[in-house]
Amino acid sequence: MEILLKDVLEFDKLRKEYPDRRIKLRFNKYKKYEDITYNFVEWYKEDKESKKFKNSLLTVWSNKKKSIQDNDIIFQFIEVEENKWLLVDVAKILSSNNDNGIAESETLKEYEKYFGKLTVDFTNSPNQFYYVEPQIIDNIEIFEITNKPYLEMEKCIK
Repeated sequence: MEILLKDVLEFDKLRKEYPDRRIKLRFNKYKKYEDITYNFVEWYKEDKESKKFKNSLLTVWSNKKKSIQDNDIIFQFIEVEENKWLLVDVAKILSSNNDNGIAESETLKEYEKYFGKLTVDFTNSPNQFYYVEPQIIDNIEIFEITNKPYLEMEKCIK
């Protein structure tokens, strides 16, 4: 049976509550960029509340293009296996116009019960790391929701 992300996370309700905001899914994966290595899984395991991890999710600029706007609600995923993405945060952007390039945000608390437990199986397009198009985000299937944090489960311990 197909269970869609939009149904569990109630995107329609969210759109009614925040009609002036867009829903964005952001897919963060391991990468090396110049002298920085972005290892989201390790950072999450070390301390999911750390400034390094949170700031890396809220970086405003990507290749000189602004990727976060003030009207965004961003569902943040990290890649835990090839094409398998773990929900780690839902951020309502308060301000994306900061000198440090990091957006100010507020976590939407009603989604915290899914953080670290909800995964989707999604093939990301090359060079694409976020989606706002409803025809895409409203059709992503949930792979699983676990009782225990996904990265603490035996199958994930390396």
